[in-house]
Amino acid sequence: MLKIVFILSTILCFVNVLKAQVSEGGIPISLQKINATSNSPFTYSQAIYTLSKPNIVAAKNDDALNDSKGAYRVGLNLPVSITMTNSGTWSLLPDGTKVWRLIISGKDAMALGLYFSESVQIPAGGKLFAYNENGKQILGSYTSSTDDFQAMEMVQGEKMYLEYSAPSWVQETPVFNINEVVYFYRGVEEHVGAFSSKSSANQEKAANCQVDVACTEGNNWANQIKSVVHYTFNDGTGTYVCSASTINNTSNDCKPYILTAWHCGERVAGQSISTWVWYWKYQKTTCATGSQNQNDPSQGTKTMTGGTVRASSGNGTLNNPPGNGKVAGSDFYLVELSAQPPASYEVYYAGWDRTNTGSASGVGIHHPDGSAKKISTYTQGLSSSNFNGGAANAHWAVFWATTANGHGVTEGGSSGSPLFNTSGRIVGQLTGGGSACTVNGAGNGTGPNEADVYGKLFTDWDLNGTTNNARLKPWLDATNTGATAINGIAAPCTVTPNAPVAQFVANPTTVTSGGVSQFTDQSTGSPTSWAWIITPATGWAYSGGTNASSQNPQVTFNTTGTYTVQLTATNTSGSDVELKTNYIVVTNSTGPCTASSTFCDEFIQNVSLATINNQSTCNNYTSYNIGTTLTKGQLYSITITPQITGQAPGSAYTGDEIAAWIDFNGDFDFDDVGERIAFVSITAGASLVFNFTVPQNATSGSVKMRVRISYNATQGGEGPINPCGNTNYGEVEDYNIILSNPLGLEQNYLDVVSIYPNPANDEVTIDLAGLEAETISVELMDMTGKILQTQKQLTSNTGVFDLRNLAQGSYQLRITDGTIQRIARIVKL
Repeated sequence: MLKIVFILSTILCFVNVLKAQVSEGGIPISLQKINATSNSPFTYSQAIYTLSKPNIVAAKNDDALNDSKGAYRVGLNLPVSITMTNSGTWSLLPDGTKVWRLIISGKDAMALGLYFSESVQIPAGGKLFAYNENGKQILGSYTSSTDDFQAMEMVQGEKMYLEYSAPSWVQETPVFNINEVVYFYRGVEEHVGAFSSKSSANQEKAANCQVDVACTEGNNWANQIKSVVHYTFNDGTGTYVCSASTINNTSNDCKPYILTAWHCGERVAGQSISTWVWYWKYQKTTCATGSQNQNDPSQGTKTMTGGTVRASSGNGTLNNPPGNGKVAGSDFYLVELSAQPPASYEVYYAGWDRTNTGSASGVGIHHPDGSAKKISTYTQGLSSSNFNGGAANAHWAVFWATTANGHGVTEGGSSGSPLFNTSGRIVGQLTGGGSACTVNGAGNGTGPNEADVYGKLFTDWDLNGTTNNARLKPWLDATNTGATAINGIAAPCTVTPNAPVAQFVANPTTVTSGGVSQFTDQSTGSPTSWAWIITPATGWAYSGGTNASSQNPQVTFNTTGTYTVQLTATNTSGSDVELKTNYIVVTNSTGPCTASSTFCDEFIQNVSLATINNQSTCNNYTSYNIGTTLTKGQLYSITITPQITGQAPGSAYTGDEIAAWIDFNGDFDFDDVGERIAFVSITAGASLVFNFTVPQNATSGSVKMRVRISYNATQGGEGPINPCGNTNYGEVEDYNIILSNPLGLEQNYLDVVSIYPNPANDEVTIDLAGLEAETISVELMDMTGKILQTQKQLTSNTGVFDLRNLAQGSYQLRITDGTIQRIARIVKL
């Protein structure tokens, strides 16, 4: 029989996979799995969160009344409360990896997006993905290195698949609280069409006269085209689109400033900017006139989220508050992103001209109605104007011209887009106007020969108010050069960075011997190299393919003790060091490693060894309070009987493995030589009786025996049987074994001394069990043999050692009458 770990309810395709920022790449575990055969009884069903379908007819009726040159609504925000504890399903992979999955379903949605009530925080080692139903669009991975975000960009289709995974050593759960799901119902056809399995035809959203930036009209504006940004923003009930541009400053340092229109964000006064999503390179790659360019979908997969509002005309006094149908001042909004866009975005920071001289010609570049990037051309000189009777002469009036491939105008969603002069510098940002492809095409009084109005950069600079948050000047000319115009600059900019400030954290900081700690660099100042030093230099090793130069290394600690960690972070401007003394604490294990299973398909029906004869049903893992005494040097037989659920005792799958271990040296593990006492890989006629001899040098006293059945990966299951860890199939049982010396002259009579409790918290008692107390001495030692406490010639049949001032870990008790001695190990919790 074939067993497969997981079976997805949907068969996924793996062609044309595209990834988006802010993310670090990779493929979700669910997309790596192979679908099971139809006769497999092991299936996995993902949890589905079904959204109530909004009233789209009512929404579009409302849009018909409100669509203009303002913000253009594309989605409705549906309130939810989704976390990784109240929704979805958790699963455990054979290697201990934890996986959380959830499908969010919104019937007939073009796409779905997410807003979070607080910044998403992924623990070190964890990975978060989102993807669409056919697997063509993948967002992620999002990790602990990802900048904070409170929004996730749109995912094509009516189903969004979410997956979080983390290795076994990660203990924290992500901060992940979805409070709104965006139901996109229009204006995103082009954007998500590339990820759909359906035909991409009829996805053009912009009006027929619009001109693609790939047409000849864009030939001389390649850099300016790279500066234009499409973005979505949230007003609490709906999601809208506008346009914007990245803009240079006099330091030429690629500071990530974005210029757009105040009226796009004024609905919530920038309070929701943490949920804004910025899209670069959302444009066609070929030119076609009118609405013919429907089969050239373009993916705006280069994204970032959030930012900080630095200045706005809404913070000034010029025509503020505005009257009905007017805008505050010159209608500008300046945002600074939390980080520079990655180099792959090919961002151009556009130059600007803050003079009050109207340009004779130029272009506007924008995203009309949520569509891919378009270009509109003017050949008639700009003139001063106002918007709907607002601030006098605070805007430029522009009339668009017919060109070789159309007559570019602006539409809803174009708001905030830049207006460029003859020199390719920004002179304003779009507020609104009357242009349209056809007469009255956007309402009465609109048409191809009507003017649009752009807020003047001249007014944006310092005429909206006197405070820094009402002017562009303090931000675009922070060093007071007095420049009236500057050219743009392409990223990456050549600037001298500040020296880094070294910072790091580890998780966890307390581990048991053999445990792994993940170190995460949190240094500021953009370091380019890292050097880690851990002292003492022994007792640990880098793991997971990392080393001393890795930014985020993993370290396996094998020896108990405390470890000091130092990080040196370096860039071209210098270095900085952070030292954390005794930062990592490594303790001894206080019990055997954990082990369990998920599915009770095959299990251990009976274990028989000496006086143990335990018949049971499947419980995944059980530690039985059942035991027997075994004598050192003696030969024993153990019989382990498996059973498949619903079948007779003794039944098992071909490929099942059965094994048993005894911790003969009492070190709380089962990996020492000779400790596996039984093993069989099930085939027809395989024996279930196993012989073993207890080693003469085994420790005396109580130890653990572990019995396990699991399914081997070479047959499609877990992998070779291991005493530790979790598997999907099988069962684990633990028993108590008392190891004793054989009777005779060589028997150590001190073995009758009882030591309890062990492990212990505060104190441990030594019970001499009737021996002559005055002849016995007991010493408490550390693992190196150093004597910590002594009780000589005990005056009663019991002795007590106070452990409260001792560190957690392993210690030794030496019990002696002066001639014969017994060494016993104890554990302080």
